[in-house]
Parts: sequence; structure tokens; C-alpha cells
Amino acid sequence: MEEEMEFESIEDYQNYLKQRQELLAYCKKINQGIENLDEKSGERAIWELVQNARDMDENSRIRIELKPDKIVFSHHGKPFDYTSLLALVNQNSSKDNPGADLVGQYGTGFMTTHAFCDIVKVSAPYKVMSGPEKLKGYVYMQNFELNRSYRNDLEKAICEMRKEMKLVDDMHKTLPLYQKYDLLGEKQKWTSFTYQLEPSVVNSVSRQLASAIRLMPFVLVINERIKEIEVNDLCAKRHFRIIKTNSIDKQRMEGDTEWFKVVNEIETTDMLTGKSTAISVVSLQSFNEEGKVNDVVILPPYPESCGSVDTIPGLFLWFPLLGTENFGVNFIFHSKRWHPVEKRNNIMLPENVSSKREKGVHNEKILHEMMAALHRFYACEGNASALSLDMCSVNFHSDKDDEITIRFYKDLQDMWKAVVPSWKVIPTDDGLKAMNDARVRVLHPDFYSKLTDEKRTQYELTLAEYAKNVKRNEEECYLLPTSDLIAWSEVVHLWHCNRDSEFYVTVKNVCESVRAKSDNLHSFLSFLVDSDNITLLDDYELLPNRKGNLKKKGDLRHGDFMTTKLYALTEMLMGSDADRMIDTAYNEIGKVATYKPEDLQRSVSQTIGQWRSAALGSNKTPLTTEQLEALIAFSSATSQTEFNNFRGRMMPWIVRIHEKQFTCLAQQKVIDKEDDFYNPAFNLLLDYTLYVISQKDEEWVKDNDQLLKDFLTEYATSNAKERLERLDEFAVIPNYNYQLRTKKELCKNVNIHEDLAKFYLDVIKEDLHEHWVHDNFNTIFVYNEEKAQEVANKIQTALSEEDFQDTVVLDIIELAENESIDSWKILFKSIYNQRESIRYKLGTPAERKAINRMMKKKNPELLELMADVAEREDAKDVINNVNVVIAQIEHDAYIKMLGAYVESHIQKFLIEALEPIGIFVNNEQCGQDFILSKQGYEDYHVEVKSRWENDQSVEMSSTQFRCAVDMPDRYALISVNMYKFDRSRAEKNNPMEMSEIYDNIKCLDNIGTLEADLRKRADEAFKGGEQDIRLDGSYKVRVPQDVFKAHPLDFNGLLERIKNYFT
Repeated sequence: MEEEMEFESIEDYQNYLKQRQELLAYCKKINQGIENLDEKSGERAIWELVQNARDMDENSRIRIELKPDKIVFSHHGKPFDYTSLLALVNQNSSKDNPGADLVGQYGTGFMTTHAFCDIVKVSAPYKVMSGPEKLKGYVYMQNFELNRSYRNDLEKAICEMRKEMKLVDDMHKTLPLYQKYDLLGEKQKWTSFTYQLEPSVVNSVSRQLASAIRLMPFVLVINERIKEIEVNDLCAKRHFRIIKTNSIDKQRMEGDTEWFKVVNEIETTDMLTGKSTAISVVSLQSFNEEGKVNDVVILPPYPESCGSVDTIPGLFLWFPLLGTENFGVNFIFHSKRWHPVEKRNNIMLPENVSSKREKGVHNEKILHEMMAALHRFYACEGNASALSLDMCSVNFHSDKDDEITIRFYKDLQDMWKAVVPSWKVIPTDDGLKAMNDARVRVLHPDFYSKLTDEKRTQYELTLAEYAKNVKRNEEECYLLPTSDLIAWSEVVHLWHCNRDSEFYVTVKNVCESVRAKSDNLHSFLSFLVDSDNITLLDDYELLPNRKGNLKKKGDLRHGDFMTTKLYALTEMLMGSDADRMIDTAYNEIGKVATYKPEDLQRSVSQTIGQWRSAALGSNKTPLTTEQLEALIAFSSATSQTEFNNFRGRMMPWIVRIHEKQFTCLAQQKVIDKEDDFYNPAFNLLLDYTLYVISQKDEEWVKDNDQLLKDFLTEYATSNAKERLERLDEFAVIPNYNYQLRTKKELCKNVNIHEDLAKFYLDVIKEDLHEHWVHDNFNTIFVYNEEKAQEVANKIQTALSEEDFQDTVVLDIIELAENESIDSWKILFKSIYNQRESIRYKLGTPAERKAINRMMKKKNPELLELMADVAEREDAKDVINNVNVVIAQIEHDAYIKMLGAYVESHIQKFLIEALEPIGIFVNNEQCGQDFILSKQGYEDYHVEVKSRWENDQSVEMSSTQFRCAVDMPDRYALISVNMYKFDRSRAEKNNPMEMSEIYDNIKCLDNIGTLEADLRKRADEAFKGGEQDIRLDGSYKVRVPQDVFKAHPLDFNGLLERIKNYFT
């Protein structure tokens, strides 16, 4: 409480009240400001101190030091004066030049610094003025204390305020007084604010400091007045300095007269390591007539040290307006022309309040100008390629009900959504594309709107895989973002373009495109559940059955009893139900209707019925390999420990019939009466096996005699009547010929002799072996018996009806006559008794006449030979061949006679011409016809070939051929063409004259020379041993008539050459 005071006058009292009222107002204002502090206030406090430092010097240098117990904010700039120090105490802004680039010196914003501490100690130079422009000098103000701890006690707060203002009033009295600023020490030229910190808040302040300082590159670009900031956070062990270098690149924006693209270089030095890093910050800037910056738009990419773009305020007024992080876009806009709201957490917006409307409209106009410039920049080809996903986010919205404010945000949204879809920013397999490209699509919100962040991460790759299969047309699919698919989709959705059909792939589109099960199908279907799209399982074939085929939910079933083993066992037998069994891994997703054991039994029975009709019906289509194997496996399954019922005993034999290995399959009971479940399939398999056996041939029966016997023996143990009846339907029992017959077609042979069976076949034309069950099988079932006398009676009756003209009766008689016992005589008593008359009547008159001719020869040996031939199956062919041989012998003799006829005349002509001169002609027939000899000379050989049957060529034997080659100068070949000569003259051996045949005689005395090469080839072909392929045996050499024509020599010419040889 203030002490009671006495006043000399009313004026003094009124002045006192007036002053108190002012102090009270200051205190309330401060209290209210501090009470309005929030979680952002610590960060705002830092910016407030930076702001004040900026305003105090055009080349401001700032230092922030966080210690374990305090934070000290220092700057090197202008000293306090009475006005600024008073403003610091009573929290009225000291800004007095509306046109200056001042944000506000130590005004109401300074109250936010009390977020650190209620008490702040200020040390700074102080300028003493005695009047306008009358400088008295400078003093050093040390640890001037601002105490805001009495917020809850106004009287104490007023007293504190009065005390602090009194200190301000008396600050000029501080000693020493320096006449010039430069006389102050370097430390005294720094202004510092020291806030004591509770240990519990130090880490929080460290985080707030880091959050604020990360934006410093942008602040340095926007603020020409700030040159350097040094931060030493002892708690986080970070010490660095940020400066704005003089390096700057400034280019006028293409097609624009007011805006420039500016690149500033910001250098950060780690004071602990001495390492410096330079980063570039790109911006669009407009300048006023004085060359000062009016507006700035910071362009991405932002430095990584600045953090995520969605945590960066979108609006700056020299410094970030904390609270505009969700402004609507993630670009940074600054304008010195803006009017901020008092809390500096936004600019003033248009609203339906007259006092704010004008400034709001003013701000809106400026914002539109900056955004239009930004849009013009990104309209230029290639500029948009640097934009990241976050920079394409557009989501302007208002949390106010004011229509004007709502329209303001809507206009901004409309402005952006008109241009952003044309930016080529979306990464696709075909490069960066714009949403306006008809080939580009993103996901509809139905994909992700109900997914948690965790689920989005979980499903994103799956969605990318499936969505890319949605086709734009028959030939191509849509292009989707190749990265951050959901994020891009959400960004596009927030544009609110209302172009769903152009921009989105829907969940339904994807479901329609799914054609087959893939590795990620389970993930996709889980996504449908988690995204509340599960009803699509009813509309599209998405759930895989156990075969991997996709089906609608309503077409699938699940049964807990249907194990993988049971499904494999019954798959083929279930018919269409096999396609309805859901893949068990997907049942928790689909939750399809229940499938019961009774349903399985029904489907198996239906399938078996269909297979029976096809395999054993009228058309008999054999079971496929798969069907047969399915029946065998199913029929081999049992829950019995000992599989010894009829099915169990039959299965090993059935399987062997089908040439497979039997394996008993352990399977839990599906229904209580197990046989009812398996018997339909087993009965089909058994009947089909009977059918398969019935199609086997004799060789198979011989090779599998024991197997078939074992099968039928086991089969016979069945008490079922219908199974015995199947033996009259299927031919599975072998007869004597190993042919398969039905049971009703067979009877049992009771000691019937084989000769009797042969007589039966010859006479009745039926083979009894075909009716007799094979001896190996005649005890398995009961058969009718067939006896010898019954067979013999049928034979006698048949022979008698033909008046015993069948010669088989002779064989019967012969057996009866030669039989040492009376069995045949008894069996064929009638024939035996009539045997003489039967013999007499047997045969035709011609046959009896032929026999008489042979009998006349009186040659028993010849008759025996003729009888032996007659008994042969090929007797007629033998006789025909004998006649052919006889004809050939006669023909050869005739041809030889013709040749001898010609040779005798040629010999006569040679003798007449040569013997008078001492040349002898000998017919020695030792490989050639004639040998001409004369004492003192080697013999000369002559071969004569007459041609009676054709006039084309002559043939030499291999001996004649070798002789001609061995003695080429002493060998002549004569060809006589007798083709048109009257053969009857030769037959009568009538003489002929030389003149008759002279022109038909052609001679070769060089035949040996002509055949020499052929001789070499022939000899070569005969060479080799027993293991070699070579010629063997005799051969002939053919000499064509063209050879004689090529070497013309008549008979007289030959005679002259012979004479010359012997001369």
C-alpha cells in the first residue's frame, strides 16, 4: 500500500490522481498482456527481442545465450533514450516515425518476453538529452530491473511501476557521463536482457529457441537491418553464428517489370568446430521507388535446417507471424505494407467490421498481388519442377463465421486451384506431370479418408501397385505419383477443384481392374476393410478361392472342417463347390457364409452321379487321369485304424489294376456314417475298374493273370447282390483264350478233350474255349457245367444234317478206329457204326477220278509225297511254283538252243575265212565262245551274243568281262541282232547264209579297253573283310548298243584285224 500523503493544493492532488490513474492503466495493460501468454509466447518473446534489436540499428548484430539458469539476449545497436526506456517500462511503443521500417520499439509486444521470467534485468548504454538535438552525453545503465511479479496485487504493481519510472527519470544522473558514444567500452555498447530461468523450463526454452532460430535465414533475407545473429545454447551444446553475406543475385522475373528473382547467401558457422556452411535462399521481391523492398515471397526448396514446411508460418511482417503455419499454402509471404493484428499472429483480414474492413481489404490486395506474381513465376516452363509435394498444398479455410472473411479465403482457394493443376510437379513413370494432363490420376479420398497414419503407411505401396493397373483405355494405364501417393492424393483433394472424374482413380476403379490373385492381394483386401470399403467385396470378384481364382463374397463359403488336406482330397469331387471354397487366409477378411459337412457330401454325390453317367453311360467317355486319381485318393481315405472293410480290402487291387501305388490316407471323420460319405465314389471307382478291365486284350490278361484273379477273388467276398450282377454287365472273367467275358457267357469245362473242342470248332464253327471259364478262375464263382457227350451229340447232329460230307468225319473215324479205349467210339457211336458207307459217299466224282489217276501209277512213295503236299496249307501255291520252275527250265533250254544256232553259224563263217591261212577256231566254252590260235602267237578270244528277245543291249558274264580286260588286244565281242529272225528256222536247225544276217552283226575288238575303268571300280567294291560292307557274289556287265554305234566295226573288218594280229 502507498503511504498516506498530504497535498498542498487541489491541483497537486488531482495531478497525483491523474498519475496514479496512468500507472494503474499501465499495470493493467501489462497484467493483461502477461495473462494472455500461451504456448507460443516463448518463441514470440525471442522474436520480440530480435525485433527490438532490429529497430535499434540498421546493421544490427544479435547474440542469444542460453545458460543452465538464465537466457541472455544481447544486441549491438542504438542506446536507450528517455522515450525508449520509458516505453520499456510502461510498455508503450517508442516508434515515432510512421514511415520508417520499424516494427515497434519496446511496445506491448515486449510483454511476451515475460514468458521466460517475471523479472528482467536490462544493461545498455543510455543517451542523455537536455532537449531536442541537445546531447549531454552517455551513461551505462547496468542491471536495470523490470519487475512484473506483482500482477495479482495492483497496489504493489503501481508502487513498482512508480519506482521504475522514477529510475527512468533519474537515469541521466548516473555516473560516469561519457561525452561521446565511442568513449563507452565495447561491452557497454551492447544492450542485454537477462531472464532468470527455473531449471524445469530450461529444456523448453531451448526447444523454443531452436524453433525460432531455424527461421532465421528467412528473417535475414527479409530484414536488411539484421546482419548477424549468434546463438550459444549451452544446454543443447550448440553454438553457431548466422550472417547474411554480401553475395546476392538479382534478376528481373521474365515478363514482369516489378518483380525480381533474388538469391541471397546465408552463411552458418559452427563456433564449436569452426566449420562454415553456405545456403542459398531464393525469393521473389518487389521494390519501391527508393529501391527498398516492399514485398517478398520465399521460394522453395527451403533449407533443411528450417524444418518441415507445414511448421513454418506462411505470413511474415519482417518476422514470422506465429499462428499462420496453416495459412493455406506453404509459401512464405512478407510485405512491409501489411497491417498486422495486435497479437501479431496474422494480418488483418477483410471482415464485416467497419473499423477493420479498410485495412483488411488493403492486406487482401497486397496478398493477391504477391500470389499473382508467384503464379506467373511458376507458369514459366521448368520453374515448377523444384516444387515439393508440401509446396503444392492449397487449403485456405476460415474458422470464423464472418461472411466476408469466409469469402476472402474462398477467393484465395479459387485463385490457387485455377493454376496449381497446370504445374508439372507430380512425379510419374513418365516424368513430372501436371494434374491437367488427362493421363494423370491420384487416389480418391475414399482410399485414405478413414485410415490412420499408421494404416496409410502400411497400405501405400499396395495401393500404388493396384491403382496403377487401372486403364485409361485399352492400350494404356493412368499415370499415378510414383512416390507419396496418398500424400499427393490428399494434396490434390484439398485443392477442391471439383474435378473428380478428371483427377481421381476410385476404389471401385481399382476393384474393377483386379483380375488375378497377387502377392499383395491380402494387403489390398485388408485395406478395403480398414478403409470402410468392405461392401465392394459383394460387388466385385476380389476374394480368392482355394484355387486362387477371384470371386465375389456371396459366391464363396468357408467351413472350419475343410482342412487343406480334406480340400485336396475332395477338390475334384466337389464339382462347382470347389470354386466356392475361400482361401482360408482370406476368411477373416471376407467372413463368408458357412459350408457344412452335409454340403460337401451333397456336392460329392452330385459329382459322382455326373461322372458315372459320362463314364459308364451309353456314350462311355473315359475318366480323365485327374478324375481317376481323385477317385482313388478319395476312396483310399479312412478314419479306421485298420482299413479292413470291403473298401479297404479292394483298394490295393483296384489301384494295381490302374498301374498305381496304393497309399492309405488317414482322414478324420467328416460325417458320423463314414461309409455313406465314401461309398458313392468308391462304387463308381469299382464299377469303372470293371469297365477298364473289360477293355483289356488277351496279352494283358496273360501278363496280369494273378492280379486279375486276386482282384476277382476279393470282389467275390462282397455280399452285395448288385455287385454280383455287375459281372453279367462287364466282361472281366477270362475264358480259355484269355479273352474277357461276362459271367453269364461262361460255363465250366468238365474234362472235355481238346480234339473234341477242335471238331466242334470245325463243324459248328464255334470255339468252345470262348465259352469256357479259364481253369485259374473257375472256382471263384459258380458256373454251369459243359460235358463231353453234350458236345459230341451236337457235332454228330450237325454232320448228319450235311450227310456226313464234311471231311472232319474222317478224322473222327480215324480217332475212333485208332483209339485203344472205347471213349471216342462211345462219344461218336453213330458215326463209328456208319464209317464204311460214310467213306464211300465222301467226296465229288472229280475228286474220286483224281485219286484213281494217282492210284494207277502204282507208286506208293509218290502217293505219300502227294498226300504230304496236299495236307499243307499252301499246297496250291507249292504246285503253282513247281509249274513255274518247269516253265523256266523249258524257256532257258529254248534260249540256249537259239544261241547255239547262231554260234554254230558264226563258227562256220570264221573257219571258212581263217583256217585257210593257218588260224584254227576252237569252241572250248571256257568263259568265251571261240579261241583262235596259231603257232607262235597268243590265243585270241571271241565272244558271240545273239539277241532274240530285245535289240537294245547285250550282257557279259563276270568271267567274260575279266577276260576282256585282262587281254584287251586279243578279245573281240560280236553282237548279232536276231530279234526279227524267224525262230522256226532255228527250231528246225535250217541253215542260213552270211548274207542273211551280215548287216545285223556288230563287232568290238576294244571292249577290254572300254571296260578297264569299270573293272577297277568293281574290284574296289569287292574289297574288304567279313566285317566290311562290300559287294559279294556274281554279276553281269551290260553293254548298250550305243557303244557298238560309237565304235563301228563290221564282221569283215573284224576278220581283217584278226588276220593282221596273226600276221
